Amino acid sequence: MTQRKVPHGIAIALLFILILIVFFFLAGLINSSVQEFTRSIPQYKVLLSERINDVMALAQKLKLPIVISREAIMEHFDPSVIMNFVSRLLLNFSGVVTNVFVLILAVIFMLLEAPTMKHKLALVLSDNEHDVVAEEHHIDRIFRRCD
Repeated sequence: MTQRKVPHGIAIALLFILILIVFFFLAGLINSSVQEFTRSIPQYKVLLSERINDVMALAQKLKLPIVISREAIMEHFDPSVIMNFVSRLLLNFSGVVTNVFVLILAVIFMLLEAPTMKHKLALVLSDNEHDVVAEEHHIDRIFRRCD
């Protein structure tokens, strides 16, 4: 953005606002999905019970020896267990989002310091104020070699 004559501070502020908008959008999307899934758990239980009854009836019709009961199957495929897994996953995801947010803040502070970093580094490396310009030229030559 700075190549398009946008001031450095405004460019960083716009970048930060864009990142916040994306994070809030993702958080809202995940929150609505979890709420919808939580509301529909009873429907999933009923649907799963119907499917298990259909499979058990088909197995009896085909005279297949099934040694597991319907209750045991329902216990193993309980949607609330899946919901607990999803909630733990989302808690871990929120920790990841927090770490990414802190990382982005560090990057933003580095971007704020980038324009003055060469001068600050020259001040640290020089013995007196007259050597600052020479140190800046030396740092410029080092950066040109790295490109």
